[in-house]
Amino acid sequence: MNSYVFIERLLPPDRIAKWIEKANALDWGDGTTFGDDPDYRKTLVTFVPVESNEDTLAIKRFGIAAAGLLGIDVRPEGPDTLQFACYRPGDFYKTHSDDAIQHNESHEIRKLSVAVTLTDNATIILEDREMPPMRAGSALAFPSFRDHRVDACDDWRYSLVGWFPGPEWR
Repeated sequence: MNSYVFIERLLPPDRIAKWIEKANALDWGDGTTFGDDPDYRKTLVTFVPVESNEDTLAIKRFGIAAAGLLGIDVRPEGPDTLQFACYRPGDFYKTHSDDAIQHNESHEIRKLSVAVTLTDNATIILEDREMPPMRAGSALAFPSFRDHRVDACDDWRYSLVGWFPGPEWR
């Protein structure tokens, strides 16, 4: 099984600017984890519903295509919400996986993680392999059980993250 799928410039620059503008008007909260360690994650997050527009359709199409390439069975409707994450200078998220149980009636699990960076030079470490710096609008998809982290940022960084749920692994 391949470990990830990458696409350069999934979202065009004019659309990225609108997402950043939208971000500045949102109410942000501290990013949380399932543990109690305050030194495990330092980010700001908010969740936005997936609306039917060209950006979310592009993210969904990319996720479905990536799932097919990676051999992952996901729900074709994709995620219900996107996590809008903000990393300020010095913010980080230590090694973790995303394969938690979804909080919905079907109790599906997160099977595919899709991260879309809205700022240049964003890096992610996927299973101890530092991915090349991503340009704004680029997207990375990987199985949600894969460990990954974001090291301390030098500058402001915005990203959208969606988790594609599906049935339990077979």
